[in-house]
Amino acid sequence: MFIAFKFAYLGHNYKGLVTQPDTEETVEGKIFEALRKVRFIDPEAPLWKCLWNRCGRTDKGVSALG
Repeated sequence: MFIAFKFAYLGHNYKGLVTQPDTEETVEGKIFEALRKVRFIDPEAPLWKCLWNRCGRTDKGVSALG
């Protein structure tokens, strides 16, 4: 099953969109945290198993309003 999400965010509190090994507080990290919390994805599985793709700006402090 494939599902698409369209989301907007105010980025001033985040260090970019994309989760990186040495970066915390990213938008993507918060999205995955929420998806795990509601059991939409397996909380124990690595993220690469989700076949996740994204498109957006990754700069610190950048917002995306759709």
